[in-house]
Amino acid sequence: DGALFGAITWWCISVGEQRAAVAALVVLVLAQVISYIKARAEASGLTADGGLVERAERLIIALVGTGLQGLGVALAVEVALWLLAALSVLTLAQRMWSAIVAAREVQSP
Repeated sequence: DGALFGAITWWCISVGEQRAAVAALVVLVLAQVISYIKARAEASGLTADGGLVERAERLIIALVGTGLQGLGVALAVEVALWLLAALSVLTLAQRMWSAIVAAREVQSP
């Protein structure tokens, strides 16, 4: 995730697409936080699986957006990145909720 979204951010900045660069950075950070939540939950013996947009979906959407942009579809990268940003926020909330529910199940007898 980091390498792909870092490269997309760099490309967006180099071609003057500041809004797309911001979206790429947002997705980059959210992807790392989503993975971190799962790792911390699993390290604590909890589960935090699932979510609307996991790693495979993030990569597919990003690569489709960059591919369409390469084929000449205007704003394809920007649309894909903002879509990913919104869906990643939902995934973050789902993972957090999953970890909270798992922690409550462990605490209750």
